Amino acid sequence: MSSPLSLVVALTLLTPSLPAAGEEPESPAPADTAPSAAEAAAEGTEIVEEIEEVAVAPAVKESYGDNYARTDRIYGVMLARTARRGSTIITINHRANEAISKDAWFDYAGLDGGSLKIGLGARYGVLDALDVGVFRVNGTVEVFDTYEFDARYQVLSAAQIGFDLAVRGGLTWFSQKHAEDASGYFGQLLVDRVFADEVVVGGGLLYHSSSSNDKKTDADPAHSLAAALYTEYRFIPALAVDAEVCGTLSGYHSEYPAFTAGIKGYTDRHTFSLFVSNTQYMGADGMVAGTWRGKPESFIIGFNITREL
Repeated sequence: MSSPLSLVVALTLLTPSLPAAGEEPESPAPADTAPSAAEAAAEGTEIVEEIEEVAVAPAVKESYGDNYARTDRIYGVMLARTARRGSTIITINHRANEAISKDAWFDYAGLDGGSLKIGLGARYGVLDALDVGVFRVNGTVEVFDTYEFDARYQVLSAAQIGFDLAVRGGLTWFSQKHAEDASGYFGQLLVDRVFADEVVVGGGLLYHSSSSNDKKTDADPAHSLAAALYTEYRFIPALAVDAEVCGTLSGYHSEYPAFTAGIKGYTDRHTFSLFVSNTQYMGADGMVAGTWRGKPESFIIGFNITREL
């Protein structure tokens, strides 16, 4: 057993020394940490915090910018804006031959009435201001199918001068099953302008050396020259109303100008149009010749679908 003296010595060594009377206790060594905001404010010290600034672009979706599909035509009349470089625009057009009013319920507004005219097209953007296209339209009451091959060059753009100006030229091949094929050439001048990113207004001239429709005969003049006007009002970015008219100036012409009006929906890469028209023709050879459908009871229905790849 330890002696009382040994116990006192051990307790003395383990007990921290106390300051003598009148002495201040020693402060502990400061911790290696930054002062708090409250301490810094009390001491007048400024704390600078590094904040990484990240620039966030506003979410802008211009109606005629890169966020929405680009089309090559209103309905049948071409636009002055070429396809984007490296892109392909696929077009599928349908137009009834039977009038909407004839038997709308049972013939699905004329679409089931037979002789449905279908246009299939593809347009490729070769350069920023140059595209090429092919467009095929089946024969309905005619004995021939038509194939259009064309190139369109945008001479001026809205970014340069405030409006778009383009020229277009090509060849139409009339393919006949039991007869000799025929051909013709066409040329077109187009100009349009976008106002307030909502309204497109445009027009131009269209010439075809061998126009056609279902009333034309061999005794009629071969060529036709027409003036075209068109407009589109994009009242919201995804929805627009469109109208176009093409009236013959010289050469062969039918009784009335060809016109089409309807509504068009836009998505990022698709458009869908539903319209009424007084002509079944959608190619250059038919648009330029006018139409015999002058009364509303003879108007037809149609729809277009485009896909930009």
